[in-house]
Amino acid sequence: MTYLVKLVYMFLAALQARTALAGVTFDGSCSVYDTERMLNEVIDVANNALNVLENFHFDPNAPWDYYAKAGLADSLFTSEETALNRARENFKAIRNVKRWRTKIYVICNDYGIIQDAEGGGKLRYLAASHSFEHITGDEVDTLGSCSSPVNEGSYIYGYGFTPKVAKSVDDHQYIVLCRNEVRSYITEWQPVQGSPLDSYHSLGGTLFHELFHRATKGKSNLGKKGNPEYYGWQGCTAQAGKGSRNPESLVLYGIAQWNNHFNFCYGYAETPTALWQNLRATEWGRDTINTWRLTDPNPPAQGQAGQAGS
Repeated sequence: MTYLVKLVYMFLAALQARTALAGVTFDGSCSVYDTERMLNEVIDVANNALNVLENFHFDPNAPWDYYAKAGLADSLFTSEETALNRARENFKAIRNVKRWRTKIYVICNDYGIIQDAEGGGKLRYLAASHSFEHITGDEVDTLGSCSSPVNEGSYIYGYGFTPKVAKSVDDHQYIVLCRNEVRSYITEWQPVQGSPLDSYHSLGGTLFHELFHRATKGKSNLGKKGNPEYYGWQGCTAQAGKGSRNPESLVLYGIAQWNNHFNFCYGYAETPTALWQNLRATEWGRDTINTWRLTDPNPPAQGQAGQAGS
C-alpha cells in the first residue's frame, strides 16, 4: 500500500469517526416515535423557510404571495436586512443540523433523570455517557423538569442543557422533549380559517425550538436569566426587533410558510379572500392594502363593477 493510499484511508477513518459522533442522537426513550421523520421534518421546514427568505420579491401578478412571506417576516423579524440575514443564517444552521460538529443528545422522557445526591445537591444522569453530574447551590432550584408547572398550571414542552462536566466525560448538549404535547410531528397540523399560528404544539416543534437554541449559541442570549425569550404571537411580535434571535419567532415563521395556502400576517390562518374583506373594512386596513400593493384576489368578471381597495 502506497503512502498516499494510507493517507487517504487515515483521512476517511478520521472523517467517519468524527461524523459518527456528530449531529443528533435520540435516546431509547424516543423509540415510540419515528425520530427520523421528526428530524427530517424539522430540516425540511427550516429549508423551506430559508428558501422563502432568500427568494421573496414583489410580483405585481402575485402580491398576496409576497405579502404572506414578506409581511409575516416584517411582523416577526422586522424588514431590516441585518435581521433577515440573521434569520436566514439560523434557518440554514437547522437545515445543516446533520452535519453539525456539536453533538446533540435528545431524550423524550426525563423521569428519573434527577435524583438526590448524598450530602446535598442533586445528581443529573447523563445518558449519552452513562455518567452523572453533581448539581449544587443555586443551580439546584433552576433545574429543568418536564413536570415543572409554568403559566396557569400548564407544563413546559421541552428544555435543553449543557452538562457542567469535563468534555472528556461528556461533550454532548442535551435536549429534553416533554410528552405534554398532543401531537408528535410538525406536519400533522391542518390549519383551517381562523386557526391561531401559536396554538399548535408538537414534539417536532419543540425539537425545532430547542435546536434553534443550539444554533444561536454564542450569538444570542435570549432565554437566559435577565434576558428572556418571547413566546406566542403577541410576545414575538411585540419584540420583533429581537425576533431573528428568538427561537419561538423562527419556529412560527417556519410553520407558517410550510402551510402557505394561508396568510398568517396577523397571527391566525386567513385566506386572501377573507383577509381582503377584513382589510377593506378599516382605514388602517386600506392603508395596508396600499402599502403592500394588494389587489382583489377574486376580481370581478370583465364588465362588472370592481371594488377598490381604498
